[in-house]
Parts: sequence; structure tokens; C-alpha cells
Amino acid sequence: MAEHRHHDDQPDQHQRAAEDEIQGSKAMLDALLSVPVKLFAYPNGKPFKDYDRRHVEIVRRGGFLGAVSTATGAAPARADPYQIPRFTPWAVTAWRYSGQLVRNLRHTQYPVAR
Repeated sequence: MAEHRHHDDQPDQHQRAAEDEIQGSKAMLDALLSVPVKLFAYPNGKPFKDYDRRHVEIVRRGGFLGAVSTATGAAPARADPYQIPRFTPWAVTAWRYSGQLVRNLRHTQYPVAR
């Protein structure tokens, strides 16, 4: 899964610089792994704060099949494949982990960059 080589604030970057950064990270990983990287992770990943619609379009045109944000939630079937929410459960017990999963499954309305 590719992401930026540098974690700059994407929405403030000039479009061409963001394009170079996203495509450069893909090219670097494709070469390093000798297979095409198909997924992208938005650095820090908060919609409207760390990326916006321009970045989604760059990723879409860049040959990726999808991308993940850090918006909390469970992606419904109609979700934008270039803005899939994700979460990292940090619980150390099965009980707490289950609770985190349930909370995320209930959270199907999550922000997406438009």
C-alpha cells in the first residue's frame, strides 16, 4: 500500500507537487517490490484536513484500485473505493476489541472529501 514519501499537509500542497508525490511513492514501491502497488493510504488520512477531492482524483488517475482514509467507520457496499474508512483497534482484551468492532460497524456515516 503506497502513501506519500513525505507527510506534508496535502490540501495545502500545490496540485502538481501532490501529484508528483503520490505517483513518485507508487513508482518507488512498484520498483522496490517488483509488483504494482494497488492501494493507497492517505497520510494521516483525515478527510478535509489531510486530503481533499483533488487528491482523491490524483490517486484514482494514478493507477490505484482504491485508497483508505482514517475516518472511523465501516464501509457500506456503496462506499467510494478511494475513501474507505478504517480504524485500528488498540484493545488488548477480546472484550474491548469486540466493543471497538461493534462501534465501528454502527458508524456507517463517515466524512468523505467532495
